[in-house]
Amino acid sequence: MIRKLLPLAPVCLLCACPLPDVQPVEPWEELRIDQRPSVAPVAAAVADIDGDGDIDVVSLWRGQAPDKGDIRGAVVLHLREPTRWRQVVLDSGQRYLDSNALEIADIDLDGRPDLLVALNSRILYLRVPAAADPGDAANWRVHEIKSSIGEKFAAWFDVAAGQIDGRHGLDLVAALNDDGRLVWFRAPERPVDGEGWDLFVIDGQTRRGADSVALLDLTGDNRLDVISTAVDDTRNVISWYINPPRPAEDAWEKKPLSAMEGATRIAPGRLGNGDANGDDNLTDLAAISAARRRVAWLFQPSTVTNRWNGWYLADYTRRNADDRVPVDLAVVDIDRDGRNDVLVAVNNFAGLWWYAPEQDRRLYWKGTPLFSPTRSTLGLFAVGDINADGRPDVVVPVNHSDDTLDRIVWLANPTTQPGP
Repeated sequence: MIRKLLPLAPVCLLCACPLPDVQPVEPWEELRIDQRPSVAPVAAAVADIDGDGDIDVVSLWRGQAPDKGDIRGAVVLHLREPTRWRQVVLDSGQRYLDSNALEIADIDLDGRPDLLVALNSRILYLRVPAAADPGDAANWRVHEIKSSIGEKFAAWFDVAAGQIDGRHGLDLVAALNDDGRLVWFRAPERPVDGEGWDLFVIDGQTRRGADSVALLDLTGDNRLDVISTAVDDTRNVISWYINPPRPAEDAWEKKPLSAMEGATRIAPGRLGNGDANGDDNLTDLAAISAARRRVAWLFQPSTVTNRWNGWYLADYTRRNADDRVPVDLAVVDIDRDGRNDVLVAVNNFAGLWWYAPEQDRRLYWKGTPLFSPTRSTLGLFAVGDINADGRPDVVVPVNHSDDTLDRIVWLANPTTQPGP
């Protein structure tokens, strides 16, 4: 089982209203940043990996099965340099055929970003010591989180890093899709390899179809709580779990967030400029459903443990000729007008769409196509100010029907004034 990235209005989630006209803009400029390290890119992430002040890119490639050409998958570092992107293949092999997700975080708290890869059968931890040059692939060590490997572990769909128990380095939270579990791994005293990561189950009963995780302090106690999606938990597809005082010993209390059918990827964020729920200090949640082909905004209630209400900001079922399927999303202020927007990657047909709030934010939002590659599908994308011009750019994995055109593209944000 692999995360599927390919497709085979009153103002609430139950109502309908007309879609606004699509806003015409020039497509964003596309720049390919890879040198064909493999095929089938599945995810991208961004951070300053080498500490030079520039944002770099890490990409994850599934490769190709031996019976179809035996192209090895890979984890690839793309270092931004003054006149080019330098490509460094950190690791490669057939195990990346089962790649599902990618995370960048300073796991061992040494000041240098590390990498996590969620494969079907295990979670990988890629680390480079703080004193070593990350631009030299020989300095990277690839470790298997030993406690993530087992006969019943066959579909790690997502992994996130954060301080769960207040000890040592960053801990890991992961979603197991096959038999449905939400777990966390406690970091050992020296989190420098794959040994000593104790596994604890947050929910092993109601998370069938577990897909994505997000870490957020929802209770205001300076402890990270866990938001989780599980498509087969039909009553509480999106739920969150209160981080208890002793997270390794105490039960994690489940709080239903939304029954949004088919919800998979999620992205926390605030609208800004007077949030729809009247409080900019509350972090809301955007979510997509590939099965129902919708994008929703769910606002945090004043009593956080209540169910969250919301509305569909985009609904691809409302036009007979529109077969778009959302696969990933991000919350970001694209045009720097003080209000967050939602970026959505879709397939069938592939594209990156920018959704800007209406004056009444509970309506369907204005949709603007920014990138529309032909004969392609898109993977999990990343957002960052790549060229340091103050505008958020997007890095997108593109999987083309012609393998030679599989690529990682940087879409430079050209917006110079508010509004699409």
